[in-house]
Amino acid sequence: AGIVTDPQATRTQAPSVHATTQRSQIEQLCRDTVRGFACLRLSLGAYGQALVACTRSEIKMQTLRAAQPAQQLLVISNKPMYKLPLHQAPANPSKQTSKPAAAIDRTVNSQWPARGYRRRVVASAAAGDAAYSAKPDSGKSNYWDCTFALTKAIIGAGMMPIPHAFNLLGWVAAVGMLVGVAAITYWTNTVMVQGSADTGEGSYASLVGRLVGPAGAGLLQAALFGFCFGVMAVYLVVIGDILAGAPGAANGLMTELFGITSGPLLQRSNVILGVAAAVCAPLVAIRDISKLSVFNILGVGAVMLLAATAGLLGLTAVITGVAHVPPAVPNLAAFGDTPLKIAMGMAGVVPIILNCYVGHQSIHGIMAMLKPYSVSEMKAVCGGSLAMGCVIFLVLGLGSVAAFGAGVDANILNNLSATGMAPLIGSQLASVMSVIVRGGFLVSLLGSFALLMFPLRTCLIELLWNKQLSAAGSGPAKAAVTAELESKHYTVLTYGILASTVATAVLVPDIWAALSIVGDLASTVQAFVVPALIGLALAAGKHLQGAKGAAALDGSSSSNAGMQKLMSVIVLAMGVTLFGNGILQRVLA
Repeated sequence: AGIVTDPQATRTQAPSVHATTQRSQIEQLCRDTVRGFACLRLSLGAYGQALVACTRSEIKMQTLRAAQPAQQLLVISNKPMYKLPLHQAPANPSKQTSKPAAAIDRTVNSQWPARGYRRRVVASAAAGDAAYSAKPDSGKSNYWDCTFALTKAIIGAGMMPIPHAFNLLGWVAAVGMLVGVAAITYWTNTVMVQGSADTGEGSYASLVGRLVGPAGAGLLQAALFGFCFGVMAVYLVVIGDILAGAPGAANGLMTELFGITSGPLLQRSNVILGVAAAVCAPLVAIRDISKLSVFNILGVGAVMLLAATAGLLGLTAVITGVAHVPPAVPNLAAFGDTPLKIAMGMAGVVPIILNCYVGHQSIHGIMAMLKPYSVSEMKAVCGGSLAMGCVIFLVLGLGSVAAFGAGVDANILNNLSATGMAPLIGSQLASVMSVIVRGGFLVSLLGSFALLMFPLRTCLIELLWNKQLSAAGSGPAKAAVTAELESKHYTVLTYGILASTVATAVLVPDIWAALSIVGDLASTVQAFVVPALIGLALAAGKHLQGAKGAAALDGSSSSNAGMQKLMSVIVLAMGVTLFGNGILQRVLA
């Protein structure tokens, strides 16, 4: 009341002082808001695209309440503005406007589609906000930064048994398994991304707790903790072997570079302790995951160099006429002497392949890093990282088998030593390549170790402070409490985890038994079972608040829900079968 919006009327009328003051407040609010608009794209199904406009303006709540009632406000300080559709976006974000906030709000409300669509869009856009609120502002990033970061989280020591798997399965089954597991993993990643968009949850555990329930969240937390902790310990063991060499062999980098052939410096436990104190301790002190971007790119490059070296060795073997023909069919005798043992043994290779692709524990950290955030862009990041990993694994497997044949070790780094490569490329070049390749992989493992600290720390927080986080609710509120707890207990949690993984690495020398257990009992749960349960919950419409589940879905959504339900059932059956196979193998052994 008392606000004059017609310019002609402004010249002919003399509004009251109160009306003029109120109008100027509203106009200033609109100008400050429009200056901060930054447009993000969202995929909105059959309705097309809508705009998520963001503002970073610091607007005092007293001014907002004076200008417009709280329930009608379009702006929340430092939070994304989700209610502005595409056709309402200003052509020039810096252009000022004097349109009252109430008029903008009425226009948006009248033009937004019905049937709960607006609520789902708000939840979709809120996923990025939930992730951002859990971490400090990491600055501008892009697609490739995030793709390399996720690829680095995926690729690690789990790739070393791939050449041995080619010898066991034959190249036909091995290639099919690598591509098939990558495709299924992409589906599980996209289910997680879409679930976070639909619910606004900012971590894997909170997403599962929201859609699957407390039992599912507990199962996931146990699997995440076991996976991250076990793999980090394995990384330290492999780092010790790279530097000190295999026990009793004295063929590590310290021998090749510094000529050390014996003594306490070549004891793996001492090497692990030294690396943990000198390198790992400073790395895990980094609180912003985006600061590892350069480290991630170097690490991915090192892994690519490892795969390229294996591929070039295979090509060299072909050119010189000494190449080994990769077997096309499985080596059944290597799995057992009965049909049951053969079937169980071949099924046991799947978790080993799955270990190579597991990066689910890092998805939400990458979501927080991706700017500008959108669901479609995050799915593209997942697809790009998995495709990059699949190519690396194929080159590594085929090249290694062609170069070394049946002599491929379960740890391919043992074949890529100076003595292993010398018959193919000569002793001098083999010595240089051994240092470069193994040194590069050492960098890769250190980067993976630092990345895994983020989800492991978050998982431990959710285990230790479960009641406090449950009381905080879900979405941005829970993410904010998690961030506060992480900041308060950061040092104790981080270095407590580091000390525990170092102790485990020193006490457990058999990394392959550990990797097998991690794959069977942890990777299958977090990469197959839990995402499948999320998919079933989304297909049932559990994320649609205020609606009766699937009844709120239209015809097109119901069709998509049916396909998602079918895929979820298949993946769930696979995960449960592999989990049970792992337990049965250990019982029979």
